[in-house]
Amino acid sequence: MTWSAQVMERPAPFVGQRVAADRVRGMLLGLAIGDALGNTSEGQTPQDRRERYGEIRHYLSNHYASGEAVGLPSDDTQPAFWTLAHVLEHNGVEPAALAALFCSCG
Repeated sequence: MTWSAQVMERPAPFVGQRVAADRVRGMLLGLAIGDALGNTSEGQTPQDRRERYGEIRHYLSNHYASGEAVGLPSDDTQPAFWTLAHVLEHNGVEPAALAALFCSCG
């Protein structure tokens, strides 16, 4: 059995609904912030990004915001929100329904 199979067979530890909801909110917020920090340098190699910007710790100017340095998540963040909505609606993942959702929203 591979390491990943062992992880998938292990039940998730129980956490209260409040803790789980807080973790999900934190995960989505972290995803959106990370995407917003990196979306203006998307497609660059790490070396090119470091040479041009150094370590990115603040939002860079964004052409979608008239060149202002604001945090704008890209479309890369949206599938996570669609997936979460799907999981909540279906109480789990239904692959065909999730694929249809992605095709209809994208």
